[in-house]
Amino acid sequence: TQAGDPGLPGTGYMDRWMECDLKTQGALLWLDFDADSCQLLDGERFLKDGVVAAPTDSNAWYQLGVFYRSHDMVWDCARAMTHALRVQWNNAPALAVMGGALADNKNYSLSIPPLERALRMHPGDLYARANLVLSLLWTCQWDRSEVHGAAFAEQLRSGMAGDLKSFPSPAHMLFPIGAPPNGLPLALY
Repeated sequence: TQAGDPGLPGTGYMDRWMECDLKTQGALLWLDFDADSCQLLDGERFLKDGVVAAPTDSNAWYQLGVFYRSHDMVWDCARAMTHALRVQWNNAPALAVMGGALADNKNYSLSIPPLERALRMHPGDLYARANLVLSLLWTCQWDRSEVHGAAFAEQLRSGMAGDLKSFPSPAHMLFPIGAPPNGLPLALY
C-alpha cells in the first residue's frame, strides 16, 4: 500500500466494509449473499499495525480508539485511549472520546473523571460538555449538572464557539432536527 491509501492510519478513513459474492438471477441482482463467501476488509488491522509499529505514538492509539468508538466497542476504545494517555497524559480529545464512549455505554460514574479532565484542558469542547451534563444527570449530581448545562447552553447560544474538531463523529451529538416545542430553549429539547 502507498501513503494516503484509504484505511491507513492518518488518512481519516477507518470504516469496516465487507466484500461478498452476490447472487444474481438473470439480469436482476439479488441482495442475498452467502455470509461464508464474505471477507471482512477491516481498517482496524491497519490501525493496529500502526500502534505496533509506533507504540509511543499517542495519535496512533487515539485513532484506534476513535475507530472502536465509532463501532461501539466501548471497552476497546477505553483501552486504546488509556494507551494514548499513557504516552501523552494531556491528550484532551482522548479523554473526551473515552468519557463519551463510557457515557454512551451507561457507565456514567466512570465517564465523569475523564470528561472533567478534558474540560479542564479544553473548556470549549462541546462533545465533552454534553456527555458530562448527561452523566451528571444520570448520577443525580444536580448542582454540578446545572452548572455544566448552563455552560453548554451558552456555548450553543454563542454560535457553537466550541472546538468541533474534537468530535469523534457528528452523529454522536444530540442535535435535534426541526424546531423545539414552544417555549423550550434549544439546549433543553
